[in-house]
Amino acid sequence: MASNFLNERTIPYINKDFVSFKRDLMKFSQAHHSGVFQDFNETSPGMALLELTSFIGDILAFYQDRQFEEIKHETAQQIENVVSIAKQLGYKPQGKRAARGSQTFFVEVPATTIAGKTVPDDTFSPILRKGSQCQGPNGVYFETLDDVYFSASSADVPRQLTGSQFDSTTGLPNHFAIRKNVDVIAGKTVSDTFTITDFQQFRSLTLSNSDVIEIISVFDSDGNEWVEVDYLAQDTVFDADINSDPTDNNTVPYVLKLVAVPRRFITDRNPTTNQTSLIFGSGDGMNFDDELVPNLADLALPLAGRRTFTSYAIDPQNFLKTRSLGLSPFNTTLTITYRVGGGDQTNVPAGSIKTVTNAVMDFSSTSLDPIKKSAVASSLECINLQKTDGGGPEESIPEIKANSAAFFAAQNRVVTREDFITRVLTLPSRFGKPDKVYIKQNQVNPQALDLHILARDSDNHLALATQTLKNNIATYLTPYRMITDGINILDANIINLRCSFKIVVSPKVNRTETLTKCLAVVKDYFNIDNQLIGHPIVISELAANLQAVQGVISIFEIIFTSVFGNTPLPGSPITLPYSQTRFDIQSFRRNEILYCPDDSIFEIKYPNVDIMGAAK
Repeated sequence: MASNFLNERTIPYINKDFVSFKRDLMKFSQAHHSGVFQDFNETSPGMALLELTSFIGDILAFYQDRQFEEIKHETAQQIENVVSIAKQLGYKPQGKRAARGSQTFFVEVPATTIAGKTVPDDTFSPILRKGSQCQGPNGVYFETLDDVYFSASSADVPRQLTGSQFDSTTGLPNHFAIRKNVDVIAGKTVSDTFTITDFQQFRSLTLSNSDVIEIISVFDSDGNEWVEVDYLAQDTVFDADINSDPTDNNTVPYVLKLVAVPRRFITDRNPTTNQTSLIFGSGDGMNFDDELVPNLADLALPLAGRRTFTSYAIDPQNFLKTRSLGLSPFNTTLTITYRVGGGDQTNVPAGSIKTVTNAVMDFSSTSLDPIKKSAVASSLECINLQKTDGGGPEESIPEIKANSAAFFAAQNRVVTREDFITRVLTLPSRFGKPDKVYIKQNQVNPQALDLHILARDSDNHLALATQTLKNNIATYLTPYRMITDGINILDANIINLRCSFKIVVSPKVNRTETLTKCLAVVKDYFNIDNQLIGHPIVISELAANLQAVQGVISIFEIIFTSVFGNTPLPGSPITLPYSQTRFDIQSFRRNEILYCPDDSIFEIKYPNVDIMGAAK
């Protein structure tokens, strides 16, 4: 049968705008409805209907394009969709960021005499509890992040003493001003209470305040603590125990461990209202998991000796009632303590935080003189000697897109050499401080890595890491490393050196002054902060630094000597302790480069005596 070309309907499907819709509708009407619709004048009723149809098509095409754009990471523009896509990539967009800084507190305590020496009476030295508040400009509050012990002093948090009042007869101080620093964060701590009766899976509780910076604690009426995790399937978190080992508890005060947390929650921030919700798990905690989840061995038993079998029904809801996604609270009252604030206004200049608004202060004894105790409490003052920074608004849409893409690529895992080094160096300081880190492939097992580390001693010299620090690093890396990675945490070798050099000085300059400048240059070159494990000494580079000193004509000798054990000073019976590592300098010095083994580090331990220079 011949086709009737006149009755065929040719409809274009690629139109996207008003003009194209109108043009094609006019062509369609002329081709198929010429006997009915002939007046294409702009003022005719038919054209009004045609234009109205084109307008509707244009609007629908616009929204269709926008909806398609909103499902793609690169083109989404609405904040709700951008945040939703970021969460699918595993990234949680951040709200307002709070500024952080260091705050200096002063307190005045009476003096006492111990063994003939005038010292502060530390029975009156208070403890300023964390959460104490001080106020900066524009009504911005700052809270202390740690307890401040005015009676204690350590390498990390030293205390400084100054006589503040003096006896008119003896001239000795009868009061001391004690100064200590503590980290602070901009924000204010508030609490919400929720009474929960019935059981509900994945219960969500919305906090009453917006701009939540962090959740500080969640406790129920039974005293159980609920812990925040990154995702509900995460069933372990890091926890800290006091290190009771007297050999290293000064340098590693806490032991890091992984603990199971059946009571856990995640947080979710609404990007349009800035309200934060806590979402709990799905288990009720009333039954053991093996009562809810069928044992696979039980399912296999009826199949023995059979070639065919029928399916067995399993209620999928049973899996949601287990602790695999955490518990959900019920028949209890939750008290949620959290901190609110943040924003650009929390970045304040130095010297602007100087008002104590809420000081939570304790004393070591309850039998102190109340008048002196009150005087100590009222003497508390504060000031920030440095500016606070880090505060900022919520992440913008471009920032969320960039950060979520980077997070998805990294997957919060340590894979590369740089990943391992960075992760180890981010270990919180209360679990010990690894100072030098180097990682390489194990020569025997290709699936294992050798992680060489060093720490510092109380004199700021390099020292071998304690076993507690190594254990903390191993625990810290466990959630981040690949399951097939084996990690051997080893000590790096410390190679102690002595350096001597000789220079020729211009007769136009002072020889002693020039030599002093050269000694300072060498000390700076060998500053231990600049040294890395496996890093060589480029002797020509050191010579160039010396040559750059004004008045130096030439350098005609640079000699290195290995020192180890208890080695005497040159020309003196006094000995100094060095590492036990012996090093053959001649074997590793080639082409004016002193090469370092990749599991070792060079250190000039006592620069004042181990660096010697002579001038002609």
